[in-house]
Amino acid sequence: MPELKPEPDKALVVFIRPPEMMSALDNWVLMAENEEFCRISNNRYVLFQAKPGKVNFTAKRGGIGIGKPQTGIDFDMKAGEIYYVQCQIKSNLVNVRILLNEITKRTAENFLQKAKPDKCEIRKTQE
Repeated sequence: MPELKPEPDKALVVFIRPPEMMSALDNWVLMAENEEFCRISNNRYVLFQAKPGKVNFTAKRGGIGIGKPQTGIDFDMKAGEIYYVQCQIKSNLVNVRILLNEITKRTAENFLQKAKPDKCEIRKTQE
């Protein structure tokens, strides 16, 4: 399991994408304040260091295509705190949405024991 420790004067957000068959090959775009910070893969997690204050996180399917609505979650980040977010897929006949849901530390730890970190090539800290 990774060491979960916020940087000084920052909050840590752990984004989890559990394994699933549907959309397993899709990368999901994660954004903070409408700025992309990762394209998370199936059965992976990413750690994001955020400044204290209100932060809006959103997600959408990556790649080319239509019908990619964004969904989001808002946090009032506090320095030194750790937040856990699970990315889940929700689909209907028209489109696929990625839901961002806050989860407990215990739920996150169960996943983190088996999962691998995503090697996002995009920044993972809020400036």
